[in-house]
Amino acid sequence: MALTAAVTLAGTLVLTGCSQSSDSSPANVTNASNASTSETISPAQVTEYGQRAFNNYVSNYAWMMDNVNNRLLADAERIARSPFFASGQPNAEAALEMFNLIKNENFAYDDVYYTLADGKYVGLDPEADPTFDWTQRPWYGATQTKNGPAVTGFYDSMTGDKAQDMTFSYPVKDAAGQFLGVAAVDLTVPAWTDLLLPADSGNDFIDDIVLISPDGEPLATLAGDGSEDDTIRQSAAEYATAATSPGPIVNLPNQDGNRYRSVITTTATTDWGVVIFGQVENYGGTNPTLEGVKNQFDLDALDQMKFEIDSTVTYIKNDIERLANNISRIGVDQFIQANSLATASTTTWKYDDAYLTLEADGKYVGLDPAADQSIDYRTRIWYTKAKDAGRAVTTDFYQSVTGSQQKSMAFAAPFNDGTGEFAGVVSYDMTTTTAKSQLYNGDSSLTAMLVLVGD
Repeated sequence: MALTAAVTLAGTLVLTGCSQSSDSSPANVTNASNASTSETISPAQVTEYGQRAFNNYVSNYAWMMDNVNNRLLADAERIARSPFFASGQPNAEAALEMFNLIKNENFAYDDVYYTLADGKYVGLDPEADPTFDWTQRPWYGATQTKNGPAVTGFYDSMTGDKAQDMTFSYPVKDAAGQFLGVAAVDLTVPAWTDLLLPADSGNDFIDDIVLISPDGEPLATLAGDGSEDDTIRQSAAEYATAATSPGPIVNLPNQDGNRYRSVITTTATTDWGVVIFGQVENYGGTNPTLEGVKNQFDLDALDQMKFEIDSTVTYIKNDIERLANNISRIGVDQFIQANSLATASTTTWKYDDAYLTLEADGKYVGLDPAADQSIDYRTRIWYTKAKDAGRAVTTDFYQSVTGSQQKSMAFAAPFNDGTGEFAGVVSYDMTTTTAKSQLYNGDSSLTAMLVLVGD
């Protein structure tokens, strides 16, 4: 059975020609070509479709949680890789300017800061204790031990608001690669869970998503109407202590005797995970037909794909707008001199190229040494589209004229000269291969072609 659909994503992407592959039907469910799709199917067959849909959901949720964490870690990495750290003697004033830009133009960060080996805090919180040795904080030790990105969760903040915080951190190193300290961004726990809550939309069979600590302690309920159900939370804790990533699917009875499914997932940068509960016995509604269950399965997969691509595209457009605002604020000459484009593609978030073109000359200024400098880049689709729109835009996949010569999509935004006059366009490129890996957690049970149709 094939499902043809067109779903608009952030005014940008359309999914078309989506079809369920032949391996997506459970082994003992009658194939649609051999039976009427209007027939009522058995409870066991319904459950098998529900289990498969649930497994897809869990896989996508784990990918999305990693994706959200990587977006946050990318900000910490950009701080750590900023030019003012290269000499080993950072300019605190320049750092605070960058911190304010990050705080105001991206996520609702509770704090943005760094600490070097001297233990001093340099950040946005005026109430931070200046006498405290900040190298003793858990986020500092975790980052130094890993010598890489770290996510430290659910501790009492020592800064002014005393909130329950999560820290996304990255090691600061000098030009020789020696560890200097840690750059970090903080989110309150509610702010972080708000980024994950939409993943539950459109999937009625998901009942609860419970965040757990390494020892199985339920830390927070991210979604669900049973958040205060002690039985469910305790079950989550019990299974968390024994599970690995990804953990087994197990049956859990709740107080009403209905069967729930549970999967333990953890991310690569954290020591905690989630337990996801779903009731799959009623998948497809009351008195389901084979056709209805198959359609529900495909639609659930499309809903998840839509959410993932939509949220990722929105983030990238916000990211390029932030970069354009930074150019407008400090001036294009200083921006180029600081080699700020070099921090656009981080190890946690990938772009294939980052570049800008000035209205004054049409030249390419970017990361690709093989870019064709004989072209007037003011004629390129990403330039004209962003200039005409006056905001961040995306383009269709087009033939790149830079070194890769691959089909690429662009995320572009206009910047001004500081007085409000249009001065040029800055852009990120993703090849089709990169876009697939960055925008969506592909699933073997659903094949799709992503067609970019513009804003």
